[in-house]
Amino acid sequence: MDRTQPMSAQDSDQASDDLPEADACDLERQTIPMAAEDITRADDAYADPPSQISTDPLSSQYAILETIGHGGMGTVYLARDHKLLRHVAIKRLNRAVQRSATAKERFWQEAKAVAALNHIHIVHIYSLSEDEEGPYIVMEYVPGPAAASPNKTPPAPFNLADRVNRDGPLPLHDALDVMKKVCRAVEHAHSCGVIHRDLKPANILFDESSEPKIVDFGLARRISPEQLRLTSPGDRMLSLGYGAPEQEADASTSDERADVYGLGALLYFSITGKNPRYFRQDDVPDALRMSIVKALETDKKHRWASVKEFAETLERVGQPDAVVVPTGKTTWRCRWCDTVNPLAVQFCGKCGWDGAASCLECGTQMRIGVQFCGDCGADAREYETASRLLEQLKERFEETAFEHIVHRANSIGTFRPAGPNGQRIVGEVNSLLASAQKAVKRRSQLKARIEQNLAAGNHESARKQVREYNTLAKDRLFDDAIAEMSNPALESALDEARKLIMHEDWQTAIGVCKRALAEIDPGNGEATILLRRAQRRMRRRRIVSLAAVSMCLFLLYLLSGAPTYRALGRPTSGAWQSMYAPMAFVQHATFFRIPLERYAVLWGVPNMCRPRPTASKPVAPMIPPPPEPRTVEELAKLGAEHAKRLANIDADAGDWATRYSRELTVLLQRMQAAGDYEGWVATKAEIERFETKATIPEQESVLAPLPAELAALRRDHYRRMTEHAKGKTEAKLRACRSYIEHLTNMQTNLTKRGQMENAALVNSEIIRIETAAATFKRALGLTTTPPDAAP
Repeated sequence: MDRTQPMSAQDSDQASDDLPEADACDLERQTIPMAAEDITRADDAYADPPSQISTDPLSSQYAILETIGHGGMGTVYLARDHKLLRHVAIKRLNRAVQRSATAKERFWQEAKAVAALNHIHIVHIYSLSEDEEGPYIVMEYVPGPAAASPNKTPPAPFNLADRVNRDGPLPLHDALDVMKKVCRAVEHAHSCGVIHRDLKPANILFDESSEPKIVDFGLARRISPEQLRLTSPGDRMLSLGYGAPEQEADASTSDERADVYGLGALLYFSITGKNPRYFRQDDVPDALRMSIVKALETDKKHRWASVKEFAETLERVGQPDAVVVPTGKTTWRCRWCDTVNPLAVQFCGKCGWDGAASCLECGTQMRIGVQFCGDCGADAREYETASRLLEQLKERFEETAFEHIVHRANSIGTFRPAGPNGQRIVGEVNSLLASAQKAVKRRSQLKARIEQNLAAGNHESARKQVREYNTLAKDRLFDDAIAEMSNPALESALDEARKLIMHEDWQTAIGVCKRALAEIDPGNGEATILLRRAQRRMRRRRIVSLAAVSMCLFLLYLLSGAPTYRALGRPTSGAWQSMYAPMAFVQHATFFRIPLERYAVLWGVPNMCRPRPTASKPVAPMIPPPPEPRTVEELAKLGAEHAKRLANIDADAGDWATRYSRELTVLLQRMQAAGDYEGWVATKAEIERFETKATIPEQESVLAPLPAELAALRRDHYRRMTEHAKGKTEAKLRACRSYIEHLTNMQTNLTKRGQMENAALVNSEIIRIETAAATFKRALGLTTTPPDAAP
């Protein structure tokens, strides 16, 4: 236990409800000022020190020796007075709290309230001042008994919680003696108009002669109404278990009876060693039960009216040699509202709770006031204490507070398990104890070895041991020493990473940097920079490689079109066209057109991506050239260009005619070689007919049946001829649409300029072209069938 906190300001550590009763020595230290937000005062004069207060620098008279306490409002230091050559305690307001005018004024009020009290059992105030770091109070330093800190000069402060934790609960006569002296001091404070409001074991110090002294008036306030009220309605401030219930609801309504509650809680703690938050009447001797129960009443109206009345009841108590604990319970305390109810009452008289609880051993439902389970005989109080002890030890293990576990775990020896659940609790506590003892031993070994390695210059070994030590302790004892030493391993790793980056071995460089950050110096900035640089260049290389692979795959895709088209027999529809539609787009719309066309010629498929000729129907007559415009020369020029475009489309005869003529010649030679005279005659006649009229009619009267090979050849090339004709008609239709669009834009511009006659002339041209386009549409809509070449 840390014994350097008795002079602390009000603590802000929050105590949890699930701490075991045996941990009351720790819980009582935890003061919770649950105040609402401080109301910033418009008049900052309240936050300023009075004009008579000195503002000399602290160092001009006092030398700070060490810190002896921390709290929610301030920090307490041990100092030495240069002039009077004595030790003093200096309480300084925290910087964060100084921004609150109310907190600062409460600090001044504490000093003035205590300074007005002149009592042997109340700590004395020497001076009040303020410097550039804020206000501070110089007060009496209360050294504890020399036996409590034999190796320290002056002895460390020693409070009531330290005494109970070291020696156990006080004998009844010692507890009464201490409480009578504290009551006289509190009674004197009340007579001077000061309420303490934060009486707890940590605020009761013992001097070298074991005389008690009250400290920390951080929550004190004046009783007189003319004094400034710093506690706003709704503010809540209390130390869990020791603060009166009304302080939790509204601290501004508290009076002398709040200190009566605190004195009753102190007495209960002194004779039981337990926090009164878990108050049970059967823990209190019969002689003191009525006095303590009335002092700890939830409703202040039912408490002792003054500290004097409470002290008088203590004077009338006898002083037996041993504490007599009653064997039977007559009341039970509500878990939710803390109300004490008679054992015969089933429901709480204040909140209505039925007092139901479950046996921690067998799970049987039982009432909160029943100590022993009717099914398994387990002691509910012992099981509750053991369970809370186990939970706390687990929390301490997570916090690496192994010494606390070693000190507290032995208390499980008094627990008598009644079944497997109780044995499990004992086993877990013993397991935590063994782990804690092992950790403490290992930590001591590591500490000694680290010091040896640092002295011998074995920095690498020291670093590894410090990393292990930091997992077993939170003090970070050797971090400064590790940070100051040089690190050859780190420098070597960084040099290696730089060389790897220079040689573009990014992957290995990343591994080296990660190992350096994980094993040598986790926060090294240069290693982090090198790691990010290697990762960035690694990503860049991957992007470039991915782009190159993608480009190669795309080129393979383009080059695979021609051989695939030829291998599949030059398909006109189906999966090939769906798969290679992007290739056709690339060939028509990008600079790859000429290389891809030449590549297709090498494979013998020059027309792989060209539209097929449509039908052998008589092509619609070419649109006669438009008449020369009478007024618009531009219209004449556009008409001539359109006519030329249509003529160029008609001039494209296609390659089907050449191929048909060549294949007829090959068929003629094959029939001659085979001796097929009739087939040779029919083929010869077809060649002569095609040379005269380069078209294949849809129907034709024949005197003799055509050979099968000639008939199949005609049907195949008739399809090619019709596809070619259809493509020419579609091209003409597209040319007409483009021309009509251009004319429409011209007509719109002429209309906007008011040239209505020219616009009418353009409209006539539009109508003419639309008529021709309708002719092309009808030609595309005609159905054709291949010629009947069968015999």
